Amino acid sequence: MVTLTTNKFARITTLCVLYFAQGLPWGFITTALISFLASKGLTMAESGILLAKANLPWTFKLIWGPIIDTYTYRKMGKRRPWIIFALLGMAMSLITFASMENISNNVQLLGWMFFIHNCFASLQDVSSDALAVDILDPDEQGIVNGSMMASKVVGVGFGTIVMGTLLTKFGLVFAITSMFILILFTASVPIIFLERPGEKTFPWSSYKSNKKDEKLVRDSFITIFKSLYKSFITLPPLSLSFFMLIGFITKGINSGIM
Repeated sequence: MVTLTTNKFARITTLCVLYFAQGLPWGFITTALISFLASKGLTMAESGILLAKANLPWTFKLIWGPIIDTYTYRKMGKRRPWIIFALLGMAMSLITFASMENISNNVQLLGWMFFIHNCFASLQDVSSDALAVDILDPDEQGIVNGSMMASKVVGVGFGTIVMGTLLTKFGLVFAITSMFILILFTASVPIIFLERPGEKTFPWSSYKSNKKDEKLVRDSFITIFKSLYKSFITLPPLSLSFFMLIGFITKGINSGIM
């Protein structure tokens, strides 16, 4: 069985595919769909509300991190169960809303679709980053990180151009259903590639005990939060956080104007 810790091609492919899956619906939702709805009469205020609901779940990343560190199912891998869960959540949120009637005419319902889908997408992002930290060798981190971001940009472009074309030619339900299929296909990658030898593919699969993993101590949710707090109250990370906050505020303003 090919595993991420033993096969360089598998870990790079998996991480890049996961980032592509993040970019795909993001490009479709924030560019193609918003533009399409604007041509149908969506006001600037309504588009602003939709984009705000799409962006809000990404602030939850501060919470997702300690949660995925605290609650794990090691027999299937430390990060893999969360990634599979998040991808399936992304897929199901899309197909659920695609099955509803007149969704394109209901801004409030579309806003909830944006919000719920991106809750799962932000969880997938945090889990994928944690996986990268766990499995990448130090000399791989730079180039693989760059490849992951490049894959996300490609995903955004694909979601904007290809999914946007499907949207205009065949309608919203067809475009969302197509994305649902693509994200399910993406979920097959972390299902195929295990993190470490001996782990389960599914909860009901056989398991070979890994004594090294069994010895790892799992910190509580409160302990992890206390550790984060102690780390961020020192001047260097606090200063960096401030500059990052200013940077993201200006980026958010620019995105809203665009």
